[in-house]
Amino acid sequence: MVTNKVTAWAVWSAGFVSAFLIFAPPRAFSAETLPVPEAMFPQLERILSESLRAAPRMLGSNLARLQSFEESRVSALQRYPSVRAYSQYSLNQDKTAGETSSISTEKFYYSIDLIQPLYHWGALQAGARIGQINAEMARNNMIEAYRLLALEIRRDFLQLVILKQGAANARFQRDRAVKQRDVMQARIDAGEVTAGMLEPAENAIVEAELGVDRSEFAFENALERFRRLCGDDGIQAAMIPDEIPPVTAPDASVVSPLRINYVEKGGADGSVRARNAELGVQYWNLQHRIARTALRPKVDLVLGSNQDERTYTLNVEQRNRIASLYLGVRVSWNIFDSHANRHRLRASQYRVRQFELQASQVKDDLLLDAKTAATELDFTRRALKLSERSYALSAGAVAIAESLVESGRGAPADVDAARSGELAARVGVFQARAGYLNAAANFLSLVDADPAANSGAKDILNQ
Repeated sequence: MVTNKVTAWAVWSAGFVSAFLIFAPPRAFSAETLPVPEAMFPQLERILSESLRAAPRMLGSNLARLQSFEESRVSALQRYPSVRAYSQYSLNQDKTAGETSSISTEKFYYSIDLIQPLYHWGALQAGARIGQINAEMARNNMIEAYRLLALEIRRDFLQLVILKQGAANARFQRDRAVKQRDVMQARIDAGEVTAGMLEPAENAIVEAELGVDRSEFAFENALERFRRLCGDDGIQAAMIPDEIPPVTAPDASVVSPLRINYVEKGGADGSVRARNAELGVQYWNLQHRIARTALRPKVDLVLGSNQDERTYTLNVEQRNRIASLYLGVRVSWNIFDSHANRHRLRASQYRVRQFELQASQVKDDLLLDAKTAATELDFTRRALKLSERSYALSAGAVAIAESLVESGRGAPADVDAARSGELAARVGVFQARAGYLNAAANFLSLVDADPAANSGAKDILNQ
């Protein structure tokens, strides 16, 4: 609720508390029991660290932060003295009424003023605080941008592993199609089947080649996009691992304390999004305060010097050049503006109320996001167990097929068929492992326990 009077004590005490919260590092909860992808892949940890400085998204956020800082200095310096100067030199033709001739004269004027604001009803202090708030919000935006970037980099890195395995599967299917064609050709040569049976086998090879081209293009295209996302052209295909190793997924009892610390013990109050929402309320409260002073007199101290010409007779040729030094107080006052400021005040009040509602909604959204992420993490944990079982069964089928071949009771084609199923299950289990790792990283990120995001936030705050 906005009142018609905002006290200076309330504004500046709120500003102090906000400044303390903003420049303090984000609250961190322990994440030692939940796995994150960079703990399994050292190269990903390096990519995450370097992306803070190299990623185009972070470069843009950093420029916005630097811009806001410089603008905050401009606002702060409005309270300090300024110097203004004016000069004019001219050649004039002066003619007195009733005279037929004119007189050529040279004129030189100047004025130099040093102005120190004395009393502007707190508007300059409020403007300086607005500049600080903008700088703090820009810094928070950069922290939030890196948090989201870290999640995206992890997700895309794991997807590259899956795409790499998909390309390997496609090449296996192509080789398998070639083997089947060769077997068919041998049967044709032996007269067991007709030559017409070869065409389906040839078509299968063509389809398999197309699958290889598509899968390899998908990997290379994703890799190039990953380079651009990270701002690192040095990322090579060889840096992408061939597999996502098994993941130890703790049960819900490990996740619950993190969720409780954040949801039930006020963890959301310290999040970047919640702090920015509160700063937005402060920003428009200060704008409202400035608007209230628009029609009040402003007092400045003026120290200056000027030069002019004066004549004390009717003869325009008799002029005196006057140089003056002066010290005084200047009062400027916008007395009437056709009620424009009245509407400006109402608009600022509505804006404050709007941001108060948004701040309340942001906190509710943060709590809901954390609860949802915890639930999704449990779903992915259960799905991972099922996928691991399916993969174990497919790997067992390969071992059985190989043992049958060794005992003479099976054919090599049966091994290839079992291996094809095992490779498909391998992609499935990679997807399940990646899904769980992404869900864990997302949950940790939402409860301010993401190790990469918290490390990046500290680096940003130290800049």
